[in-house]
Amino acid sequence: MLPQHLLRRYKEEQHFFIQTANLFTQYTLLYFIKDGTYQRHIKRMNGLYEEKRKQLIGELETAFGDNVRIIGENAGLHFIAEFRSDRTQHEILQRAKERKLKMYGMDRFTLDDHLPGHEKGFVPLVFGFSHIRPEEIHPAVKRLYESIYGT
Repeated sequence: MLPQHLLRRYKEEQHFFIQTANLFTQYTLLYFIKDGTYQRHIKRMNGLYEEKRKQLIGELETAFGDNVRIIGENAGLHFIAEFRSDRTQHEILQRAKERKLKMYGMDRFTLDDHLPGHEKGFVPLVFGFSHIRPEEIHPAVKRLYESIYGT
């Protein structure tokens, strides 16, 4: 809630703004932050995501060896992996989809088919790992390997 002097100004100048979070939600978040629960939650989730990231990268490196390069692994909940392959990004993504893998390529982030900074023969794919369960990582990497190198 705003103090009276700001509330008057808000009504005069910002009345068109629609608040998307009701007071109950705002107060809940306030107490969540004040009592330290939010900070504990963030710390716990960071630890869980760090473990999943390490596991996924380890599985990729084990399965693909020198045929994979990991980029940006220390930034958030995504990273890029470039795979040495004669297949196109489109072919790999289509084969991955057939194997029930939800993936996307770098083409989502460009205006044309040119992927700057990537060598010919390496296919960049974007990996998000927030929703995958640890026990699903190994089988998913096996299906990815089949998508890239299988018949």
